[in-house]
Amino acid sequence: MIAVADPGNERHGVETTACPTCASGSRVQYVGQGHALVVPITSPVAGRRTLTIVYESNGSRPLHVIVGDQPTVQLSLPGRGSWTEPARVELPIDLPAGDTVIRLFHPDRPAPDLDQLIIA
Repeated sequence: MIAVADPGNERHGVETTACPTCASGSRVQYVGQGHALVVPITSPVAGRRTLTIVYESNGSRPLHVIVGDQPTVQLSLPGRGSWTEPARVELPIDLPAGDTVIRLFHPDRPAPDLDQLIIA
């Protein structure tokens, strides 16, 4: 599990807030509208993986995801109608060996709040 609220992640206009129903006890809010979260990761070997994004939203919101230098994946994520009930989406990704980053953003619309990332 990768806590997106980890202080080692790059925050571009986003903020962390307490979240008692989130796995790490906090979540990242204000993603989107030009604001982004960049999460550094290291993979010992290259390969196809599944990225699970755990998020909160009171309605449907868009989210763009870029893994390393791969093309942007555009998602439309349905919310659970609550900022306290986590939802999940799974996304197949190709991870390179070594260090890379996962960028989570939307250029002009509000995205969901982010709780955690799971790579399996």
